[in-house]
Amino acid sequence: MKKVRVFIVKKNILIIIVVVMLFTFLSGCVFLPKEDERLSPPIIESKSTEYKTEAVEYGTVSKDVSTFGSFRPINEIAYSFEHLGGSFLQFFVSKNDEIVAGQVIAELDTGNLDKDMRDEEIELKRAQLTFDRNSELFNNNQISEYDYKIAKLNYQKVVNSYNDLLLIKEQSQIFADDNGTISYLAPLEEGDQVTKGNLVFKVVLNNEMKLTCIGSGIYKFDADIPVVIESLNYKTTGVITISNHNSMVVLPNEFSEDWRIGTFVMVTQNVDTVENVLMVNQKAVKTFGGITFAKVLEDGVPIEKEVVLGQTNGRYYEVISGLVEGELAIIY
Repeated sequence: MKKVRVFIVKKNILIIIVVVMLFTFLSGCVFLPKEDERLSPPIIESKSTEYKTEAVEYGTVSKDVSTFGSFRPINEIAYSFEHLGGSFLQFFVSKNDEIVAGQVIAELDTGNLDKDMRDEEIELKRAQLTFDRNSELFNNNQISEYDYKIAKLNYQKVVNSYNDLLLIKEQSQIFADDNGTISYLAPLEEGDQVTKGNLVFKVVLNNEMKLTCIGSGIYKFDADIPVVIESLNYKTTGVITISNHNSMVVLPNEFSEDWRIGTFVMVTQNVDTVENVLMVNQKAVKTFGGITFAKVLEDGVPIEKEVVLGQTNGRYYEVISGLVEGELAIIY
């Protein structure tokens, strides 16, 4: 009887333990955080492709050829120290400077010559006063003819001495003979030795310049057709005077004040013009596998069309076939 009671007690305890564990498990689920509500993925709207277009339309296509050229002297005047050599002092100008006749361009170092000239100029004035006084005395018969002649010789000696210094000064400088532009300066610095007669600088007379163009595309120019000459701030026309396969010489009808020896300009010539033709922007045209096509926009959809093209001016093509007026060409 005792064993049966013990078994019943143990069985009850076991049931209680199971019930407690079950309650604990169930109550723990209550305290867990609630799951977040699952959201639907965002809806991404695709952007429509935007194309840059330009209408195919009728117009004029001018075929131009162009090249660059630079100004070179027709005749240059060479200058040197003709009578003296010595130590170089300075240039008073720079390359491409405009000069006027009589302007000092270059000078040799003459040491104390300027001071000696100032001193000699004072002696000259003193000798002049002395000679004038003796001339007056001689005219009044107050001194002999001999004393007068001695005074005259003394005065002439001072004059000659001053003139000698003045000549050295003049020969140590180079003066411009004409108005013009400095086209060349010898690479001389202060202290360099200069030999008499050696080239020091060159001058080209104003507007005596020729426009020379050199390049592989010169053969495209027609010597009988005028050209347009254009620099940064100036534009004029001109004619081709000399032309061969790789070079030509152009004579401008007018000269800009800013043009100098070495100035670069663009030379353009219209060699052909076709009017009232269908045109398409060159940026809308591509060639692949030997086939030329243009991409056009039809109802918002890009379509490639094979085309046959004619003349171009570097920006537009003449359309022979493949496109019609009003179509929207897609610009790449």
